[in-house]
Amino acid sequence: MIFYSVIIFVLIVYPLAKNEYHKDRNMHILAKVVNMLLSFFLFHNYIGNIKESFLMILNDHSKFLNENYNHVGVLSPSVSLFFWALYLIMSITIVVISLKLPLRNDKSRRVLIRMLPYFWLIESVHDYKYFVIHNSDIKDPIIILIALFVILVPIVLLYIVYTRRFILVFFQYDDHLTLPI
Repeated sequence: MIFYSVIIFVLIVYPLAKNEYHKDRNMHILAKVVNMLLSFFLFHNYIGNIKESFLMILNDHSKFLNENYNHVGVLSPSVSLFFWALYLIMSITIVVISLKLPLRNDKSRRVLIRMLPYFWLIESVHDYKYFVIHNSDIKDPIIILIALFVILVPIVLLYIVYTRRFILVFFQYDDHLTLPI
């Protein structure tokens, strides 16, 4: 899947971002690099989740029911299915945001920041479900707390990066101040 992610980013996103980044030439270089890398990592991680979800629905109904409408750890079947749907919606949202971030879409940056607490909860439940399904001998409810803590680290890092001044200045770059070529 990384091959397709790289191809999409190199052939579609990067040329558009390069055109956008050329407007301010050599300003905000750190912000450009950080933003592009984080956008790619988000895109790569969640595009795979979307693909796997749709393939599981279309090709393997029993696996879908086993993983998503079943008693998983402390989650009832209906709660498990609800969080699966939320995870799919979250994945689609993050993919769209990650495609807009390299284009300096400040609205996408703000949406990402506002959605981080929800993403944290949904991703933590998803990781808990994955762990319980694939490690059926371990049923300790403390695992959900461990998942919450582990997922909190990248969420906090995303929040820190996308609220720093160098990123804010980069996203709020004014088009009409374009330097002459």
